[in-house]
Amino acid sequence: MDIRTALEAVRRLPPRASIAREAARLRRDELDGSLALASTALTRDEVDALIDRGISTGDHKLEHYVAARDLAAAASWIAGQRPLAVSDPRPLMSVEDIRRLQALATAGQPELQPGVWRLAVDPPGAGIVSLPPWMIAKETAALVDRFRSRPDPADLAAWLAAFLGRFARIRPFASANGRAARLGAALLLRRMDAVPLAISREHVHRYRQALIAAENGDPALLRTLIDDALVQSCLRLLAAAGDDPLVPLRTLAGTNYTALIKAAKRGRLTAVVREGRVFTTAAWIADYRTETGRN
Repeated sequence: MDIRTALEAVRRLPPRASIAREAARLRRDELDGSLALASTALTRDEVDALIDRGISTGDHKLEHYVAARDLAAAASWIAGQRPLAVSDPRPLMSVEDIRRLQALATAGQPELQPGVWRLAVDPPGAGIVSLPPWMIAKETAALVDRFRSRPDPADLAAWLAAFLGRFARIRPFASANGRAARLGAALLLRRMDAVPLAISREHVHRYRQALIAAENGDPALLRTLIDDALVQSCLRLLAAAGDDPLVPLRTLAGTNYTALIKAAKRGRLTAVVREGRVFTTAAWIADYRTETGRN
């Protein structure tokens, strides 16, 4: 399923409690992936305990718990934003939004200088010269203007990859630029009433490598990763709306598991990946068998 078709199918879903619950799980997955990318040491269970019950389990450094709490607060602010109608002339994001997101994500960590523009030249990266501080405000404003309007749904992944790559190139803040960029992407999706972009823990290394490539002007890998993640989010919501529940593929496949897992990995069998496990529905398997003529 391509992203345009998937997003359109999600927009047609009727209001249901099961869809709302799955959307909340997706937002938590989005938060969990961002925390992993920020190199916090908390496990998913520890993140859930902290956010849901206010309990600090584990024996990690205090800064990791504070980072999780701050990032959750920023994500909660995004979730509370109202989507903008397609006809609404207002921009999807402002410079003030970007500063607010970085400040929220670092509110309990004053050493990270919440909301402060970078005032020093970063050490050059691989083939990249850091923007001088005096250009940051101007370049950030240009970034916001470039992404003020929503793209064609088919171009959504490429559009987000370009945003993340350019944000990484500018590095507007003294710290926590990765968190601010991912929150910015989440806000853009929220204002478009799209689905959350949840990068799973197992794809953290792949995301980092893809972001480096995008920062250097080659967004293809990041575009593919984002496209896959957005389609997965759509499939999860569509499955939550139906009467046919998601079940581990191994449970449904029986003796055909080897063939079906190959079909899922190739994208021929519709499936959802959660925490490394592959799920599907009996209806999706039936559709696959009908399309391929397999019994």
